[in-house]
Amino acid sequence: MANHPLQNMITRAVITAIDTVRKCQTAGLKLIAGEKKENVEHLEPYGFTSAAQNGAEAVVLFPGGDRSHGVAVVVADRRFRLKGLARGEVALYDDQGQSVTLTRAGIVINGGGKPVIFTNATKARFEMPIESTGDIRAYISTRLGVIAAAENLQAGSAIFNKNGDVYGDIWGGGSGPGWLSAFVASKPARQYITMVGVYQNDKTKPFMLHDDGSGVFLATTDMLSGYVQSIRFGAVEHGNLYRSPGFADQLGYVITGVENGDSNDTPDRIQRRLLQLKVNGQWYTVGA
Repeated sequence: MANHPLQNMITRAVITAIDTVRKCQTAGLKLIAGEKKENVEHLEPYGFTSAAQNGAEAVVLFPGGDRSHGVAVVVADRRFRLKGLARGEVALYDDQGQSVTLTRAGIVINGGGKPVIFTNATKARFEMPIESTGDIRAYISTRLGVIAAAENLQAGSAIFNKNGDVYGDIWGGGSGPGWLSAFVASKPARQYITMVGVYQNDKTKPFMLHDDGSGVFLATTDMLSGYVQSIRFGAVEHGNLYRSPGFADQLGYVITGVENGDSNDTPDRIQRRLLQLKVNGQWYTVGA
């Protein structure tokens, strides 16, 4: 080790240890000629910090040539430095192949095969078009209520094709996922109404014409009013039985029971009720 103070002010070293817990990072160093130093402060540029691997190289200053107090001012690692940068380009990198490079053509972020995570922000704002050559999997919400895509959209295992078709488990008929178009095609043809009108020779009879040429009548209120709307019985009444020729009971009654008050086998009285029909809102006695 040289003894002149000026010769002792600056030297090169190899990193042997790093302590990143302290407010000022410290390093263990192996100086030229094998001299070792522990807990040497590493002053880093404001806003930048790193934890170099053992074997990285450092430039160390000793103010006033005092070897008892050194400061590492530059730490580099030629093993992992990005090579071949163009003039004016800048890069951040590590030993795993991750890097951010400000190239002459634009900014390139290389994740080194690892996730790129954005966290603890109220939102991410991109004031430019966004293009992806891989899958995008996310919960998507938009205040406008519209999600647009140049290709297909996927929600879970369901696919919304750009041609309007839909693929999913519900359309497979219980045999796995399928396309909506195939599901519809497998169903019987449906009839669709192509015309609604009235017959030329009878304007009171409306009709519907199906796409297969078949037609059906449509009942109007007037037509329905001519049909029986309801049926009811009147109150229970009693009538005597006569065993003589020429007897007839009143019209409109229905026998609902008989009574025999003595020991013989001939009924004495009958139970009868009026039978009434409701037509066009009015009650009518049958046969009256």
